[in-house]
Amino acid sequence: GFTTVFTKSTDRGATWSAPVRVFGNVAWTDKPEVATSASGRDIYVSWNGPQGGDLYVGQSHDYGVTWTQQKLTDSKRYYYAYDARVLSDGTVVFSESSLQYSGSKTVEGEIWHHAIVSRDAGATWENVVVARVPVGEACIADGCKPDFYVGQTSVVSDAPSHLVFAYEGPSTANGPQQVYVSASSDEGRTWSA
Repeated sequence: GFTTVFTKSTDRGATWSAPVRVFGNVAWTDKPEVATSASGRDIYVSWNGPQGGDLYVGQSHDYGVTWTQQKLTDSKRYYYAYDARVLSDGTVVFSESSLQYSGSKTVEGEIWHHAIVSRDAGATWENVVVARVPVGEACIADGCKPDFYVGQTSVVSDAPSHLVFAYEGPSTANGPQQVYVSASSDEGRTWSA
């Protein structure tokens, strides 16, 4: 299966450290997203893994030397990490989407857009559903699976404790995707319409 490793450069990319496994005993990892504190000491990697795309987070608090892992979900929803930030106070925010599959690549139900947040250096995590949207139009380009155009998200911080979360979804099932934006002024606890 797929595996996720971490490597770093301290000389602007001229040389790189040996890769370090971030996944511990997790059988496989897919679609990782990384975020780091400004100092580089605290590093977080989110990925989906076994049991049908459950959400995991690997974290290091020693500049990527050692890693621990947490499984954050156990459901039928398949998680995809798209973006992440570590705020100045250490709060960690991942923007993710979750889908339910019927068959190998057919999506059913709604797309859920999540803010996965830790305010205690990764000891605990909160899973906040920012929005739920219908499934959009399927990708029809050569080699493109029907689920390739669903579920994209991003998150940025434009001021202390203020987050902006962008996501996509159609206004009606199987319709064209539109971009929406939601804001939070309390580090992801609540979100605007």
